[in-house]
Amino acid sequence: MLPYVGDFATAIKQQARNINVVIAYKNSDSYIFLQKDNIQSLTYNAKADKALGGVVKKVCDIKAMYNEYTTNLTKGTPINLYYRCGEGGVCKKALLYISQVKVNKISKIIIIEAKDYLSYIEDIATLPMMKNTDLLTYEKTVFAQLGYSYTIDSSVVNPKLTLGYPVSTKLLDTFEEMAEANQAIFDFGFNTTYQLTLPFNLPSTFSMPMIGDYITPSDGFELHIKKFGFSNPVDTLDVDSDLINFEIDDDSSDQYEDVKVSLFFPSSSEQKSLGKVTATVPGSVVDYNIGTIDFGNTMMPQICVFDDMVDISDYTIGSDSFSFSVNNSSVLAKNIEAEMYGLDISTATLKDTDTDSNIKQVSNMYIQGASVYDTEIFKHPNCTLKTFGNPLYEVGDTIRCAPYDVLILEENLVFSGGLKCTLKGVAKDNEIN
Repeated sequence: MLPYVGDFATAIKQQARNINVVIAYKNSDSYIFLQKDNIQSLTYNAKADKALGGVVKKVCDIKAMYNEYTTNLTKGTPINLYYRCGEGGVCKKALLYISQVKVNKISKIIIIEAKDYLSYIEDIATLPMMKNTDLLTYEKTVFAQLGYSYTIDSSVVNPKLTLGYPVSTKLLDTFEEMAEANQAIFDFGFNTTYQLTLPFNLPSTFSMPMIGDYITPSDGFELHIKKFGFSNPVDTLDVDSDLINFEIDDDSSDQYEDVKVSLFFPSSSEQKSLGKVTATVPGSVVDYNIGTIDFGNTMMPQICVFDDMVDISDYTIGSDSFSFSVNNSSVLAKNIEAEMYGLDISTATLKDTDTDSNIKQVSNMYIQGASVYDTEIFKHPNCTLKTFGNPLYEVGDTIRCAPYDVLILEENLVFSGGLKCTLKGVAKDNEIN
């Protein structure tokens, strides 16, 4: 459940409530605050897959007036999303990055799409590879190389690793695999030390100088790694006052009688060639892309051999491919051949596999050592709740709707003057289980 200030938690549960949405962003030497008189509609969606763990993916679609307060909203701008309710109640919801902007100057409307950091960046920098370690140590090494600040719940699962390596050149794919092996939620959010204070008499559009009177919005994120699974409910929903509708999904295609978590055994066979690339580099060029070596199978690349001296300007490496760019300070063209060598781990075996359709088989490249996992999420049906909306809920929270406990997997908040919400998750019947 998200932190808040003032009386937000009680005000948001009232039958008659005055709720406002706030978008804050940095503009030169001021912070601009957009509110509901300027925002026509806003839809916020956060979701994670039904798995042992995963990455929370967030997207926000905003329709607002196009005026002096919104003209500087461009791709890459970090925005802070807040909800306000009650006498000074504020909930800080998400830090997002603008991914798309469309402007209709005739109708004076701006359409904005913003995403969480991980969904926004898509590709990754080069990640390290390690041997004979554990998952948390490897993750901390990765986060340090990427320059991320982070918090890690001490109760997440931490399997031993024979080989630690990125799943692919897509950071989202690698983090999804890590999160499942941790049985955790990876969530990019506000720094935990950042506290929210806003003047409570904000007009609908407000420019606030960066002075010491108020703690300003955040321009940076922190990666939160939190234990995932059913837990003590953060809130109880009353069927008569909090819920519009509650449905249990009849589809049982992702509900299983038993779940088996297999161990992944990467081999450490002799080094082999993973592929090569040749190119002619023109004279006097900078950041010339040589090409990509596609490994075909899952590999652990270790060393690249060149047939001549090269000045590498940039490179991207994963367990599936290697690509790089070079500089050539000479006026003469240069022929280059590069060959990558490494370990073939595509023949890794899984222990305790099962083909029974009533048994869920979990396989993960980071589950290389025996660990204990709570597989309860796969043994209960999906459900959908339509509510009046409470922005304090997060993906990964458990809420109670008697006789069920619901683990939230998706939240869809729609604001258009008022607020409504659809929650999706997994429902555990406490009268049966």
